[in-house]
Amino acid sequence: MKLKFLALLFFSIYFISVKAQESEIRKLNAYENVIVPVQFDSAKQENEYLLSSLTRHLLKQHGFNVFMDNETLPIAAQQDPCLNLRASVLTQGGMFAFTTEVTLVFYDCRNQIVYKAQGSSREKKFDKAHQEALRDAFDKFGGYRYAYEPLKKGEQHETQLQQKQSIQKQLAPQYNWEGKRYQLQKIELGYLLLDAEGNRKAVITENSDKQYLFNSADINGSLKIDTNQDLIVEYFNMQTGKQEKIILTAISQ
Repeated sequence: MKLKFLALLFFSIYFISVKAQESEIRKLNAYENVIVPVQFDSAKQENEYLLSSLTRHLLKQHGFNVFMDNETLPIAAQQDPCLNLRASVLTQGGMFAFTTEVTLVFYDCRNQIVYKAQGSSREKKFDKAHQEALRDAFDKFGGYRYAYEPLKKGEQHETQLQQKQSIQKQLAPQYNWEGKRYQLQKIELGYLLLDAEGNRKAVITENSDKQYLFNSADINGSLKIDTNQDLIVEYFNMQTGKQEKIILTAISQ
């Protein structure tokens, strides 16, 4: 009787653990694309141990839309970086380590962790050990297969909830950008960013998902307002092939 109880308890704990894991990994479905760096932060060179190309391959096997960070993103992904996840592979282990460990991490547009999985290997050769550990991390996906599930109208990713407040209450009267002063003018669709002479430099609009977009002649990206009322614009630079940002500093009157 006691053995049956322990077996039932073990099965219940395992079942709850599996369900929790499935719930966590399904958070990835809320994003359209995954961007994989050609060189991970912990790597000494591009595609070290072939981890970047292997990460791309394994993500595609699970059905993800994958782009290397030197590839051109779709227009929608350029204009709204919060549609994308950034994959990173952190490695541990060295000459005297018995195992090689890697952590596969998915970051959102505000550098918050959405999901992570760990893997390990006892292989002695560095390249094979890292590849085997990465495959072990992907094994945590189980039978999961990516299926894009866009947020319902009015919903936001957790890291975007800070924009619940009215944008008008968050804005400053004037802004400084590269040593020049700018002001905002309210229009039906949002706001115009005007220079000191009244010339239009950019348009700020709100989309159906309550996200703010910044569009100018050279920059098209997403806009966030921090606690200091500064405007942070994140965009994909087509010339450098990298995600970049500019900051318009609030000027108090």
